[in-house]
Order: sequence, then C-alpha cells, then structure tokens
Amino acid sequence: MLLLEPDSGRIVLANPAAEQLYGRALKDLVALHFRDLSSPSEPTQGCLPVNYRFSKIRQTHADGELFEVEVVATPAEFGRRQLTLLVLKPTEPIQQELEAFNRYHHFLKIMAECQQHVLRADNELNLLQDICDLLIQYGSYRMAWVGYAEEDEECRVRPIAWAGEENGYLSSIVITWGDAATAQGPTGTAIRERRPISGHRFCDEPRLRPWREAALQRGYGSSLALPLLDDPEHCLGALTIYSSESDFF
Repeated sequence: MLLLEPDSGRIVLANPAAEQLYGRALKDLVALHFRDLSSPSEPTQGCLPVNYRFSKIRQTHADGELFEVEVVATPAEFGRRQLTLLVLKPTEPIQQELEAFNRYHHFLKIMAECQQHVLRADNELNLLQDICDLLIQYGSYRMAWVGYAEEDEECRVRPIAWAGEENGYLSSIVITWGDAATAQGPTGTAIRERRPISGHRFCDEPRLRPWREAALQRGYGSSLALPLLDDPEHCLGALTIYSSESDFF
C-alpha cells in the first residue's frame, strides 16, 4: 500500500508490504514520487486517477530489476489531507519479456565487472579464466568456457578456459566451426557467422543432438555462445555460457 499526494504523486506513506515489494525502507520511499518507481516505458507519470484499476504496471525494485503489479487507486483522507491510496498486488507469473529484460540487466552488470578485469589483466589466458569465473560467481550460470577456433582441416574449437560444473564435458564432446554436424550448435555457428547464438533446449532441439546426452548428464538446459572478434571479419573463438534452465537464453 502507498499513500500519494493526488496532484504531484509524491509518496506520503508506505506500509511494510510496500517496503518489501520495492526493496526500500520507508524513509527512502517517502523521498520519492510514484513515477520514480515506475518503468520508464509506463504511461503513468505519478498521478493516478482515483477509482481506477491498472493491469500489469511495471515497477522498479531497488536493485534495478522490473516486476509487475496490479494497482487500484482510490481517494483517501489521512490526517485531514485528501490523498490517493494505491493498493498494489504483484502479478504472477511475471511476463516473459520482463524476465528477459532482468536477465539482460543482470548480464550487463556482469559485463561491467568483466571490463574491470580487462583493465587489470596481465595476460590473455588469465583474463579469459577470470571472465569464466565471474560468470559463474555472479551470474549463477551452470558452466562457462572459452574456445579458440583452430585453423585446421577439422576446424575444431579448442577449449582454453572454463569454470563451473564442467565435469569433463569439454573432453567428452567434439565442437567444430565448419560445415559438419558438430559445427551447427551455438558455439560453432557463433564463430562461423560472427554473431551471438542461443541453444534453447538441450532436451529436444534437433541441432543440439550431438551434445544432448553429455549436456543433460551435467544439468545443462540451454546455452548462449558469444563470438570473440579481433576485427569485424575475423573471429578468434567463442565464449559459451550454460544455464540449468531450458529456454533461458
């Protein structure tokens, strides 16, 4: 519950449930307007008409993540002041696009941390290992690895750094980046086409068949491969990240 000034939308009072919902203490909430809590894409600008029900308004948690609430706005008198009472009800499940946004937002935070390691790195191998370690430590991913594209007849992808629940996966599989079936997964395609590629479902996606058994044994549900480019026309290899969830990427 929030109490607002009806004209300005300034927050006057919030109950403990609202503090928990937004991840903010009362003293922090009353320093804000309702528009400060809303997603920038929302049409509400802080002043809600009374006796109005909004459906699935996007709000912002203190940590920057988005969530949805249903809002009912009604007039209320508090200490001889005419205010607007907002009753907030979180919606479940959160829409798929909001989940995707929050994952992307979290991924940007990890990339910012990786950038600091780039600035401090003393050699390439240590840098790539640090990036893998950071993805596991802060990203809650199942596994991450970096492979370099070999310029040989087989066009193999050679692992050079990894972290997480690898459990012999990389030594038990073959990944290439040419035209073979072992090159049609996310890693090989990302290298060949020089763009990010997702593998959505190890359990039943046809192109992931060469790695399905080994991946499922280690709890991999989906993956994302990011090409490592030294210039727009040449790819050194790929960074591949695994989630335990299907359709995560």
